[in-house]
Amino acid sequence: MSRERHKPNDLLKHLPDFAVQPQALASHLLKHRIYRNERQQLLDNLSRLALREPEDVPVPDPASPPLAHLPLYNGYICLAPQCSHSCVSQKRMFQHWSEAHGEHDSKRVSARSATLQTFFRGNKIRYFQVNGSAGAAASDSEASVRGSTRRQSSGTERLKSPSNSGDDGDQLGNLTSPILDIQALRYFRHYTLSPYLIPHRGERESEQFWADTIVEEAYKHHFLMHGILGIGATHLATVASTRDDLQLHRKAAIHYQSAGMPAYHEALKQPNATNSTALIAFSRFNGIQRAMLQMLEESYGITASTDSDSLSRVFEGFSMFRGNIDLQLNLQHLLPPGSDFLLRDMDIAGLQQSDDLETIERDMLNSTYVPPLLFNSIDALPRRLSEHTIINDSQEYHAVTQATATLLASAARSYAADSLYGLWNGLDTFTHSVPDHFVRMLEAHHPAALVMFAHWCPLLSRLETHYVCLRGQTRRLLDIVKRSLSPEIATLITDIEQMM
Repeated sequence: MSRERHKPNDLLKHLPDFAVQPQALASHLLKHRIYRNERQQLLDNLSRLALREPEDVPVPDPASPPLAHLPLYNGYICLAPQCSHSCVSQKRMFQHWSEAHGEHDSKRVSARSATLQTFFRGNKIRYFQVNGSAGAAASDSEASVRGSTRRQSSGTERLKSPSNSGDDGDQLGNLTSPILDIQALRYFRHYTLSPYLIPHRGERESEQFWADTIVEEAYKHHFLMHGILGIGATHLATVASTRDDLQLHRKAAIHYQSAGMPAYHEALKQPNATNSTALIAFSRFNGIQRAMLQMLEESYGITASTDSDSLSRVFEGFSMFRGNIDLQLNLQHLLPPGSDFLLRDMDIAGLQQSDDLETIERDMLNSTYVPPLLFNSIDALPRRLSEHTIINDSQEYHAVTQATATLLASAARSYAADSLYGLWNGLDTFTHSVPDHFVRMLEAHHPAALVMFAHWCPLLSRLETHYVCLRGQTRRLLDIVKRSLSPEIATLITDIEQMM
């Protein structure tokens, strides 16, 4: 859905993969980047429609053909008397029989295969049967035993539990003790006992959420468990007392990071209500781990790097912050109710460098909190960069002037903040709202973009006292930028160095 003005009839033509719950309309519109007045106008119009709650929506007859635009799933229907419960995995069917029918012996579970669809996801999911002969069913993330191949059998079948899939498994005498990975347990324990390693973004994300909910998610999504182990190993490497211990923990950290990335990228291709929390958490762990490892390697001279390599790390750091907040925004509609990752409308609006008069006036008022040295230095950047003839064309000049306005708004929100969450909101305003052409300039190591990045660093430094993993990062990034600039251009960041 594009950002041009929309009418209510246009929305009714929009066909997502699933229906949208009435109470989720606002967050769904945010997914498509429809903000503020336009969104409220659309919601007002939609509120006049007689939209049914998910539990009141009728389902088609089982003999009906599949509904267009809804995915098909290979699943099961319970064969217990007076029951037609449906789900898409054996595990769910075992759980249903245990809870609904009091049957705890998986050998006695009886169900038949069927082709299923659902209008809704998340906590309102309700599968219904359709005639699967019209097409092949797609694989769901929960349907781990079937992949993407459609089941041909529609008869009754006994489901096999993972615990009784073989005859030998039922003989206690044949059981052997599992091998414990003591090193992995050590890293996991270090994370759970070290609240300063939690990459939360302030008061809205509690330590309890990261200690309980995120750990529970890691049991279900192994890429997230690799992220937890990786952050534990990385921190132990930074505090190691010997070179051998440092190398041991660093090697383990890199191993866990590498092990988690493939599954993470696969999950990113198909985000859903089941994995959205794990995706956001892993992106935080991964970004922090990469920054800590880079700083460790530079401090101990473990890896040699050229100036170009170092500048690539500047862009990588910027992209990490930008990617984390963009991912969290894009997955808002998939997060469970009450999640600490859910953002309020005012939080989302606060990330925009808006042309709205009210927002501009508020930012101008808050700009009085910005240190005059920093404010004046940012405000003068377009002129000073032009005087040094490092802006080559009108497109670059437009990107720099837009980035300057965004950075001024970002600084105003950061220095006016009275909470950690507000500091993040100020920092993210720049990374999220800066024009795409400026991002490309930074990726190309354009001097004008590097100077602008240096002026963003004081906002990052305001977070260092709150996070062990960020301490020293601002000075490191600023030094990399300064080394890459000519002596003449480097004078443009002298004021910033004095502030650090």
